[in-house]
Amino acid sequence: MDRPDRPTQSLDGQLIQDGGDHRNVWLALVLAAIIGLEGFIVLGPLGIGHMPILGGDGPRYHILAANLLDHGAFSFAYSAPYEPDIFRSLGYPGFLAATYALFGRSTLIVRIAQLIVLWLTGWVLYLLVSRLTRRSVAMTASILCVSYQPFVFTTIFHLPESLATLLTVLMVYLIVLTIQCEQRNLAFAGGAGMMAGIGALVRPSMLLLPALVVAFILGAKLVSPSKRWLKIGAMYVLGIIVCVLPWTTRNYVVSKQFIPLATGSGWSFYVSVQQYRREISYRLLHSDWDLIKKDYVDRHQLAKNEVESILAGRTESEVSASVQQELIVDRGHRVDGLLKLAKTSTSTIVADIPERILHLWSTGNLSLWSSGPYHRTVQVLHFAITSLVLLGLWRSRHLELRWHILLWLVPLYLTVIHIVFHMEPRYSFPGRPFLLVYAAIGLSTLLGIKNLGKAGRGNADDLAHTKGK
Repeated sequence: MDRPDRPTQSLDGQLIQDGGDHRNVWLALVLAAIIGLEGFIVLGPLGIGHMPILGGDGPRYHILAANLLDHGAFSFAYSAPYEPDIFRSLGYPGFLAATYALFGRSTLIVRIAQLIVLWLTGWVLYLLVSRLTRRSVAMTASILCVSYQPFVFTTIFHLPESLATLLTVLMVYLIVLTIQCEQRNLAFAGGAGMMAGIGALVRPSMLLLPALVVAFILGAKLVSPSKRWLKIGAMYVLGIIVCVLPWTTRNYVVSKQFIPLATGSGWSFYVSVQQYRREISYRLLHSDWDLIKKDYVDRHQLAKNEVESILAGRTESEVSASVQQELIVDRGHRVDGLLKLAKTSTSTIVADIPERILHLWSTGNLSLWSSGPYHRTVQVLHFAITSLVLLGLWRSRHLELRWHILLWLVPLYLTVIHIVFHMEPRYSFPGRPFLLVYAAIGLSTLLGIKNLGKAGRGNADDLAHTKGK
């Protein structure tokens, strides 16, 4: 890996160049027009705008956000006392609370806000890709991103995927700026770390992703020995700590245990093992969710009885009853998951992994219609985009290795983490914008576009220099 070309501009100058270029502004307006049209169709004629809260976890996120605003408590309780919740982390409820505080508690407002988040995701993806390859490829990738139907329809749900996707793309963009900009790149590294930290608060399963980023940075140091790489890695980690540490401290205060983000990992691992054992379908049908919910309610009732017997005769306890219940349930899920895993053959697990990965990266039932012409159309479009991704991979095989690594970092991480923990197709959303980059390259190839526009800034091995051009 050669030392990358770097502009000599400052941090402020670099951001102004990326965000203020008149071509970038025009593209931002085009993306806004596409989002506006999609929002009008989805929220208007389709009648989704004023529907009640959608998404299985949506009502819980709403209650957490409402209690934050009304009582200053991160609690799932419907009435006082508002005992703390440790099953969820602050990120997405905090986003909802901020939206409610600024614009009112309307499901329509949340959906519009998440459409704006999708617009920002497409625009930042363009800024990112334009630094790696041709500008026209970046434009195509951004348009594919804001037009991608699973992304559009996930905005109608009170679920964290839209926000998590934006934060992930922002993190990778800031990493690219860190590599390409000589001056004040420590600020970019710290910013990337903060995006990773906030992203983990939004989607706790992203907590281990920074380990891969740090490995990438240390790998850069091995190839290009310089103390600055250690400083960059340290600033990245510091950015994460600044965002995550306050919440980790809060969790320790309320539970007297080290809980970095939330306690849901035990439940997720247990359901994952159930999926391997085919006790729960990979498609997660309504009947599957009924079994999951029944198990969860039964465990909570047993935990409640256990806590009541423990607290009997005590006047007070350092840890609230609700937190103790969550800890007992999480521990039970983890232990039972390990016991089930011990009874599952290795061959069964290995044989299931390909199907599991296919489900993770499938369309999923992300709209209100899980069957019928619309769903079949989405499946056809998904197949077409997958084909374009494969074509784009072949076309870009000579692109500089470090950029391939950055684009694949998140998709590979999500694939591996959900081999261990339970999977739903929406969990792969933060990694999909990076695959749409390859789809954009594939589409350009399919259309026979040889001159793909002005080369991306700072990339010595641009697509223009690939073999077979």
